Amino acid sequence: MAAKQGDSGESNDSSPVEGRFEQTERAADIGASRKSAHSAQRLPLPALLALCMIPVLAAMVLFLYSLLNEQTAKHSASGKKSQSAAARSAVQWQSASSDSAAVLIDKAKQAIAAKRYAKAAVLSQSAIEMGTSDGSAYITHGTALALLEKNPEEALRNFEEGIKLNPDLADQYFYDNRADCYIELCQFEDALRELDKSLSLKKNSWRMKKKGEILVQLHREHEAVDAFAEAANLDPHNKWIWFERGQTDMSLKEWRQALADFSNVIKIDPGDSRAYLARAKVYAELGDKERARQDEERANQLIGKE
Repeated sequence: MAAKQGDSGESNDSSPVEGRFEQTERAADIGASRKSAHSAQRLPLPALLALCMIPVLAAMVLFLYSLLNEQTAKHSASGKKSQSAAARSAVQWQSASSDSAAVLIDKAKQAIAAKRYAKAAVLSQSAIEMGTSDGSAYITHGTALALLEKNPEEALRNFEEGIKLNPDLADQYFYDNRADCYIELCQFEDALRELDKSLSLKKNSWRMKKKGEILVQLHREHEAVDAFAEAANLDPHNKWIWFERGQTDMSLKEWRQALADFSNVIKIDPGDSRAYLARAKVYAELGDKERARQDEERANQLIGKE
């Protein structure tokens, strides 16, 4: 009996050591469960980064959308402007097309008279494109280009074509414009040839002055002085003729003649500072230092007033 009770107590009762061991295991299980739950609540780093990028990406999408709308609006406005410009051009073309070549040529000549050379070039070109055989269309177009001083070669080609169609159109103005084209191209021999043809039809002071200028470019100064003298005889009150002759006389070291030329300029225009400076140089070359000083002072006074 006593032996049975001992067996029964040995199976139901645990030792203190065993009890502590069981408590330790239960505590470890609870801690592991909490740690596992906490770990389950924390997201991996890539997922966190993805979440942070969502607002940035949304802002970028909104920005690109607004930019696209803005560009679309600009393109639409530009398209409307282009359509409007095209419509205006079509109206102008229809208006020009409704005119005959003769009317276009007449309008081009009127535009030249009004110094609207670009418009004259467009009108005369339209007449040419209509297949006109009127040489005045080419000459008018050449004149407009010559006066624009942009394309002297094309102007000369138009002059040549026009004169082939209508040789009688070669007047002094025709040769004047051809001379200007050759001057623009620095072909001074050709320019002189054309200007002489113009002078043979109508002589005046500005054509003689231009001849003097061309002769200077050709280093034919003595002939240039004679041309300026003839121009001055035709228009003695033109100070620029005397001034250019004075400069040419200076290049030839004709000091006394240059002195007379610049004195004529001052007589015509007492306020021309350049004439005083030029005459001061002449006085210095002649050894008259006092008069050279006086002219320099007068020139400086006039320059100060400008």
